[in-house]
Amino acid sequence: MTSALPAALLPLSVSLPQAADAIKKAQSIVMACHVSPDGDALGSMLGLALALAPLGKDLTLLSQDGVPAIYQFLPQTHSIQQFTECARFDLALVLDCGDLARVGDRVMPVIARAQTVVDIDHHAVAGAFGDIQVLDTQSASACEIVYALLQTLELPLTPSIAACLFTGVTTDTGSFRYQNVSPQPCALPPTLSRRVHAPPTSLSMCLKTRRSRPRAF
Repeated sequence: MTSALPAALLPLSVSLPQAADAIKKAQSIVMACHVSPDGDALGSMLGLALALAPLGKDLTLLSQDGVPAIYQFLPQTHSIQQFTECARFDLALVLDCGDLARVGDRVMPVIARAQTVVDIDHHAVAGAFGDIQVLDTQSASACEIVYALLQTLELPLTPSIAACLFTGVTTDTGSFRYQNVSPQPCALPPTLSRRVHAPPTSLSMCLKTRRSRPRAF
C-alpha cells in the first residue's frame, strides 16, 4: 500500500474506473469506516457492501466502535464487525476517513495488509492514502461518491442501498442545511427516494428522534 499524496489529484472520471476495476478483480474485500461512525460513514459502507454482495465477493465490514443505536435501523448493520482475525485481503475499501488512522488502531493493521487499498472520501486531501484515491472535496458526503461508483460499476440501486445512501447524505448535510450543500447533493435525494422502502421523511424523522450525539465530522 502507498501513502503519499499524488502530485495532482485525479478527477473522479479517472479514479472511479480505477476503483471499479480493482473491485471487479478482487475476491476478498474488507471495508472500513472511521471511529465514532456517523450516518455517512455507515451509510456509505453498508450501501456499497449491499451493492457488491450479489457479485459473490467475500466481504468483511469493520467499524472499530461498532454501530451506534441511532443507526441500527439501517439494513445489514448486524454484518458489521469490530475486528477480524483474517490475515490478508485482496482489497481494502476505506470510506469517509480523513486519514488512515481514523479507522482505529485495531483496524488499521488489517487495512495495511491488504494487497490494494482504496481511499474513498470527501474530506480535505491532506491525509490521503492508499493505492487508489477516490477523492472529491466538492461532494458533501462519501455517500455521493459511492453512488457515483455504483453507476460506474453499473450496479442497480435497490431500496436498501438507497436508504443507506440517503441516510449518509442527510447526515452530512444536516438535512441540506449546512454550507457544504451544492446542487449535486440536492439533486441526489429525489433519485434515492424513488428507490427507498420508506418515504424520505420517515428516514429523516428516524434520525432526528434517535440522534443522541454530534457528528464525528
